[in-house]
Amino acid sequence: MFAGSASQNQKVVWKSVLDSWHYLSLIYNDQTSNGIRTILILPLLILSMKIDINKYNPPFTLYGNGQIPHHQIPLDKLKKSGTIISIDGGADKLKSLKLDSHIILGDLDSLKKAKADYECLVFELKDQSKSDLEKSLDWCIRKKINTISLIGFSGGRFDHELTSLLLLEYFSDKIQLNYYSDHCEIHCFKGLRTFDSFKGQVISIFSLDLKTIIRTSGLKYNLKNDQLNSPSNGVSNVSMKDKFSIDSSSSIFIMQNYKK
Repeated sequence: MFAGSASQNQKVVWKSVLDSWHYLSLIYNDQTSNGIRTILILPLLILSMKIDINKYNPPFTLYGNGQIPHHQIPLDKLKKSGTIISIDGGADKLKSLKLDSHIILGDLDSLKKAKADYECLVFELKDQSKSDLEKSLDWCIRKKINTISLIGFSGGRFDHELTSLLLLEYFSDKIQLNYYSDHCEIHCFKGLRTFDSFKGQVISIFSLDLKTIIRTSGLKYNLKNDQLNSPSNGVSNVSMKDKFSIDSSSSIFIMQNYKK
C-alpha cells in the first residue's frame, strides 16, 4: 500500500507502515525512470514514537548490560518493577534472573538472539555518537517517564560505569534517576531532597563544582550553607535518623551505602 507517488525531482516514495504483532517495517523506495525499486527495509525501531507508554505500568526500570546484581536491594527493585526496559544485551542477562524485558532499546549489537525471538517490543536506537544508555534516557524523556531506576550499569567496564554516573548529572534536571549498584544507591540532583535512611548509614556527598552551597539535616556532620573544601570532603558522613535532607545550589551526587 503506497502513501503516494514521488515527484520527478524528489524521486522518493515512502510506503505506509506494515503492522504485524511486535514488528513494523518501513519500506523506503527509490523511484527511477524504470519504475520503483525497493532499496531498504528497516525494522520497527525508528517508529518508537508510536508506542503508548501509558499502556506500561510504573515503576520503570532501565536494566543495563553490566554486572548482574547480587545484592538484595537492586534485585528487589527489579522484581517489583512494573516495566523493565532492557538496554541491548542486558535483556539476555535479565533472563538469567528469570525476569523478562517489556521493552528492549539500543543499537542491538549485543543481543544473543534474533530480534523476533524476544517476546517484547524491540527498538533500535541508531545514533552511534551516543551511548545506548544516553539514547535510552532520551527515549524515556520523550515518552514523558518522570522517574526511573537504573540497575545493571556497574561492575563492568569502568569507562561505561563512569559514563553512566556522568549521565545522572546530565539528565538530573529532566528526569529523576535512581541508580542502584551492588554497594549503594546513588542520586544526582539540585535543590532540596529528603531521603529514607537508617541510623548509621554511611552517606557520601560529591559535587563537580566545589563552589556549590550545601545545607544538610539529619547527618552526623551537618553542613550549614557550606561548601565542600575538597573533592573528598563529603565522603563517609553518617545518617543519624531514618531520614535526612540535603539542599544544594547546584547538582550534587549522594551515595547511600547499604547495610553490611
